[in-house]
Amino acid sequence: MEDAGTVVLGADLAFTQEAYERELQPPFAWNTREALRSNREVRNLERAEDATVHLAHDREHFEELPDPPESLT
Repeated sequence: MEDAGTVVLGADLAFTQEAYERELQPPFAWNTREALRSNREVRNLERAEDATVHLAHDREHFEELPDPPESLT
């Protein structure tokens, strides 16, 4: 992925692409204000850097990631 450009590993930023785009937070979010701030910060970075954002819990995002090296499996 040498030519991948800017890649953001969003981990728990949002559970699905729709939640990320619509800024939906799960009911168990510890601090909704900070969760929204984080979401907006990543979305601004995504636009400014033409970045790719991968969300850890979104199956489609997960399947797009390359397989890890053998040393990590």
